[in-house]
Amino acid sequence: MKRYITIMAFILIAATIYPDDATGHSAIFLSMPVGWKNIAVGGCGVAFGGEPIAGWFNPAALQKIEGIDGTSGYSSLALDRWITHVSAGWNINNDAAVGLTWVHADAGQIAGRDVNGDYTEQLKYGQEAIFLTFSKVITSDVSIGVNAKYLQARLSETSTYVAGFDIGIFGETFNDMLGIGLVYQNIGMKYQWNSAEIYGTEHAINSDEEIPSNIRAGAAFHFPNIPIGLTAEIEYHALEEAIPRAGIFAVPLPGATLAAGFDNTLPAFGAGYEYDAGFGTFGVGYALRFEREGLPPRHSFDITVRF
Repeated sequence: MKRYITIMAFILIAATIYPDDATGHSAIFLSMPVGWKNIAVGGCGVAFGGEPIAGWFNPAALQKIEGIDGTSGYSSLALDRWITHVSAGWNINNDAAVGLTWVHADAGQIAGRDVNGDYTEQLKYGQEAIFLTFSKVITSDVSIGVNAKYLQARLSETSTYVAGFDIGIFGETFNDMLGIGLVYQNIGMKYQWNSAEIYGTEHAINSDEEIPSNIRAGAAFHFPNIPIGLTAEIEYHALEEAIPRAGIFAVPLPGATLAAGFDNTLPAFGAGYEYDAGFGTFGVGYALRFEREGLPPRHSFDITVRF
């Protein structure tokens, strides 16, 4: 009975955790954007930094933050799913930067049922990602970065974990108007599941679930005389899926930002505001991203603190 419940739970989660062309990949939440601005510009982020969450997209771009920054956010998705994140970063004398990010993806109300279709229990599911990011200036215009990352997944009574790395490079040219980024993510990572907690040691089954690596490359351009920027990038998965993204952002008033974009043809919009209190800056932001198959859109809320 438990075998049937576990198999059905895997099928349900794989089919619903990310309703996009990339459905079914292991740890697919790693490809989902976090941070309201990055979501609003179509999920782009490899070619511009300035936020502590920059390491999620390109560890080298963390170098763009100023001082000590922190951010936290919550995203509500269709099918009773949600993502939360907390991130902090510190720029060290404009020569290096370090950051720490925690992201939690969850799906609630997963009903376990037996072979007769009768309800048995609520299945617990969740995935965690913890990133330690380090970025270092190589020349005045180029920085490199690395993420040391830890992932953990839990499904009902079974759990697994894995460690891995991301590496990235970020550069600016044309008087810092053009940013270019390249990152290689999820290097050599795979979940290793063991069913001993369900079936006992004698009948346990081991299963490897590879987490596909991916490459992201992109550019961001800031116009010199008007407060508008453009960004575009492409993500290539090891499973031969190319995902294009593009967005535009503007600062119509001091502290206010508007953004819009497309994530693989899915439109997204957002707005944020930051208030300078003298001793620090405090901000809020909201993003709306539409989903496929007529599912309700994703709503994301963020708060930011800068010192």
